[in-house]
Amino acid sequence: MCNHVVVFVCTANVYGTCMVCRAKCDSLLPQMYVTLLQMLKLLRQCMSRKYLQSSFLQQNHHQRMLITTGHRHHEEQMHTEMIPEPDIHQQLNDDNQKDIKFYEQTVLDQPDYFQVSRMFTLQDLFHSRVHLGHKAGCSDPNYKYVFGNRFQQQIIDLDQTVEHLQLALNVTAHVAFRKGIILFICRSAQFSHIVETMAQECGEFAHTRRWRLGTFTNSLLELGGDVRLPDLIIFINMLDTINEPHVLVRHAAKMLIPTIAIADTNCDPNQITYPIPGNDDTPCAIKLYCRLFKEAILKGKSERLRIEDLVKDSSTE
Repeated sequence: MCNHVVVFVCTANVYGTCMVCRAKCDSLLPQMYVTLLQMLKLLRQCMSRKYLQSSFLQQNHHQRMLITTGHRHHEEQMHTEMIPEPDIHQQLNDDNQKDIKFYEQTVLDQPDYFQVSRMFTLQDLFHSRVHLGHKAGCSDPNYKYVFGNRFQQQIIDLDQTVEHLQLALNVTAHVAFRKGIILFICRSAQFSHIVETMAQECGEFAHTRRWRLGTFTNSLLELGGDVRLPDLIIFINMLDTINEPHVLVRHAAKMLIPTIAIADTNCDPNQITYPIPGNDDTPCAIKLYCRLFKEAILKGKSERLRIEDLVKDSSTE
């Protein structure tokens, strides 16, 4: 048995021969392809005790890998520290932290603190007919979420819908958590009652009538100086008429107000901050959107109340 580390190369020259001293090693298996477990076992057998003593092996979740190719010995140290996943709720319950800004930053650092990814599945979107678009001739040239056509009807890619909807719900929950004002917009008379009821139940605002020009762009004259503009605008329907987009889409972009919109195949999502590819004409799809937005807003507000009570209790002690 030689005292060198054997390097396996998947060539025809490897038949149980040490690549350093060219000595025959009877304990090596003359196989063309060696699995990972066999390779680790053979490397452990070929490494001498003296070579191991000269190596600096770190403990506490550190691993040192020694690789020898020919007469050149190159050492690389790989740090594989197993950092346990922090319990965010345990951190928020720590009585030593009494600043509300600390809790806000802690919640913001988490990618999915409100667990919006568990609120729906792709199957829920399919059963709610979110994937159904308009006819192929009615599509917007800037629309890029089409999966294909079926009987001249465009099919929306639900994989992209899941990704964009989770992002939009996460933004909505964080805005509600920070006491932001959310405005729902819907110009369809068929769904105006559903949207207004949903906004009232979650304590936000809705506008389902014709939009008055200059309401936001000229808010000092139209509304007065003490009126606060919304922090987030959610469009259940992007179109004001059959072919014209809602005027607030352009005005919100001018006022730098972030927007979320259900973008059907006949809509242009370029001016929307967080577009959601989906059907905006089916009642079951609209009810699904309203339920998800309502749940995300209530999650953000309930978590805000819980943290405020926690800060209040810790400050009184």
